[in-house]
Amino acid sequence: MDTQQLDKSIIYALNNAESQPGKIILITGGPTCEDIDPVRFLTNRSTGKMGIESAIAAKEAGLSPILILGPTHLSIPDSTIPVVNIRSAAELYHATYKLFKHCTFVIMSAAVADFTPVVISNDKLKKSVIEDSNHEFSLKLKRTTDILHSLNQSVERTGKYIAGFSLDTTINIDEGLRKLKEKSLDLIVINSIAAFEKSYSNIVLITKTTNT
Repeated sequence: MDTQQLDKSIIYALNNAESQPGKIILITGGPTCEDIDPVRFLTNRSTGKMGIESAIAAKEAGLSPILILGPTHLSIPDSTIPVVNIRSAAELYHATYKLFKHCTFVIMSAAVADFTPVVISNDKLKKSVIEDSNHEFSLKLKRTTDILHSLNQSVERTGKYIAGFSLDTTINIDEGLRKLKEKSLDLIVINSIAAFEKSYSNIVLITKTTNT
């Protein structure tokens, strides 16, 4: 998606949310897809279910949600919830940063890629060209923007309540506490890969105040 098209989607979602009576809550959900070429990409197993359900719950609680959603096969039961569809971590960062100053609450439940290809090929990469003599292929990656860290450095951070997620193979309290402190979050949701594609899962919630 080009930036102009993404910005139009952002403006439409914001106008929709601002027309509602509740305070705006920004929610991110789903995976990102980091393109290698027009056919191949890097992604993860996130379905976006957590983000969608969070947006629905926020609406039912009287808030005005905006959902920034990565690629998913799931539909959103409530068509009145404004959605900004994104694909890559860069698009997610762009949309989140644009909308951040307008919201009171933020729930960052998207599974954002930590790395993305340094070069995206405009044409499908041919095996005969990219593999070496051992039939191996090395893909060079670079770090994506740490969205939570960037938001916390923003002058718009004051007065906003931000919840982040810490996903690991199993429930990892230490890693969750590290992220809570390092990213200056108000709340951390600690879950595990058992949550993927499930309607129910075990999680641990830790707030900044309970950790002090």
